[in-house]
Amino acid sequence: MPGSFTWGGWSGPPVALSGDTVYVGADDVTRTVDWRTGEIGETDTVPPGYPDVAGGRTLEQSGTESRVVDVESGNPPRPG
Repeated sequence: MPGSFTWGGWSGPPVALSGDTVYVGADDVTRTVDWRTGEIGETDTVPPGYPDVAGGRTLEQSGTESRVVDVESGNPPRPG
């Protein structure tokens, strides 16, 4: 896995699993890994560090406000 993880105090980076995608927290960016194909990418929706992803959604924080967003698009999820 490219990148470094220096802040956690343990050897492996923190991860979150949602569907077929593993979100891997690193110092510089959160990387994505399709666990079926092994393809590695990056996401701008989940900030570096500790990825908090569940059910295809994550929290976007701005100052003191937070909102739930779709992890792939960064948009609020559609009702339904």
